[in-house]
Amino acid sequence: QVVINAWAIGREAATWGPDADEFRPERHLDSSVDFRGQDFELIPFGAGRRICPAISFAAVLNEVVLANLVHRFDWRLPVESTEEQTGVA
Repeated sequence: QVVINAWAIGREAATWGPDADEFRPERHLDSSVDFRGQDFELIPFGAGRRICPAISFAAVLNEVVLANLVHRFDWRLPVESTEEQTGVA
């Protein structure tokens, strides 16, 4: 039996850089790595014959949840908020 350590693959400095342990979602913006199991640098849903059968559902559901959050809530920054406090211009 072969066991793949997905945790270690997701934190490999040779693939993700010296800051592999830091949460930086922007590193995936221009990346060609696919989360659907074709690239073995990132395999959150497994790969090959053992891939999660609901991967397509999960990908679509993320978009539905985000769309509902944007639609159903009134999003505003606090009036007293400044760039120095939030880090957002």
